Amino acid sequence: MVLKSLVAFVLSVMVPAVFACTPVRNMGIQFQRNSSHISASQVFELANWIVDLRVKYPNREAIYISASSDIEERGAERLAWKRAGAVRQAIDVLQFTATEIHSPKEVEVVKAGSFGPGRRNDVKRVDVEFLPGCPHECACRSGGTS
Repeated sequence: MVLKSLVAFVLSVMVPAVFACTPVRNMGIQFQRNSSHISASQVFELANWIVDLRVKYPNREAIYISASSDIEERGAERLAWKRAGAVRQAIDVLQFTATEIHSPKEVEVVKAGSFGPGRRNDVKRVDVEFLPGCPHECACRSGGTS
C-alpha cells in the first residue's frame, strides 16, 4: 500500500512536467518510394488539416517543414529536397500563410526501420509543424494565458 502511494505521488509530480502544454500542431505527409509526388489522398488530408488550423488559429506564427528519404531510394538526398519543395508548394497553393515559413536547412537520409520500435519508421515523408500565434490554448510567451 505504501509503495502504491509513493508511485502515485511520484507520478502526480512528474506528469505535469512530462505533458507540458505545446501549441505546435504537426502533420506527416507520406510519399511512395522514389517519388516526390503528393498523392491525392495526402493532399486531401493536408487541405483538411489546414482548414482546421484556419478555424482554430486565426493568428499564425510559423510553419516548419522537414523532409526525409530512405537511403535506398534513388537520389535519396535530392528526393528529400524535392519532397520538401512539393509540400511547400502545396501549402502555398492552399493559401495557408504564417508570419514565417521555414523550409528545411538540411534533409535526413536514413535507413527505413532504423529508428527502432515505436518510432517513426516510414522515412519517405515530409513533416509540417505549425506554431500558432498568440493567443492559443497554452500560456503565451508574454506570461499570460489565453
